[in-house]
Amino acid sequence: MAVSGRGTASSAVDPPPSAVAKPGRQADEPGPTFLAASYLVLFTLGFTLALLGAFFLAAGPRVGTTLVLPIGLAIAVVGHLAAGWLGLQLTGTRAGTLTPLLGWVVVIIPLSSGTSQGDVVLPNSLLAVAFLLFGLGSYGLVAVLTRPWRGRSARGLR
Repeated sequence: MAVSGRGTASSAVDPPPSAVAKPGRQADEPGPTFLAASYLVLFTLGFTLALLGAFFLAAGPRVGTTLVLPIGLAIAVVGHLAAGWLGLQLTGTRAGTLTPLLGWVVVIIPLSSGTSQGDVVLPNSLLAVAFLLFGLGSYGLVAVLTRPWRGRSARGLR
C-alpha cells in the first residue's frame, strides 16, 4: 500500500479557520451571544423558582394538621443551589451565580409586600421568614463557596 502524502499533512494538522482563537480571547471562552442568552435563562429561572416557591410554600406533606416539609422551602434550598451552580457552569463568573437571585428578588419583593386591601402571598410567619432566609442564603452560599474561572473575581487566580 503506497501513500503519496499529498495533502494529508496539512488537513490532519492545521485546524479549520473557525477553530483558531481570536486575539485577546481564549478558545474555550463563550461568545457574547451565548453569555447574553445564559444570563437571560438564569434570570428567568430565578423568576420561575420565586413564583413556584412562594405559591407552594404552604403545600407539602402533612402529619395531621402540621406541615412537615413545605415544598416552597425545598425549592428555596435545592432549586436555588442548583440555579446558582448552573449559573457558574454557564458563565464561569460570580455574576452568573447571582443572576437567578435578581430574578428571584424581582418576584419576592412585590409578593411579600401587601396590597391596599391587605392581600399578601408571603405573610408575616415563621415559614415565610425561613423561605426568605433560606432563599437568600442558598444563593449566597453558592456565590461564596464556588470559585469562578472568568471575570474580575477570578483575576487573582491566574
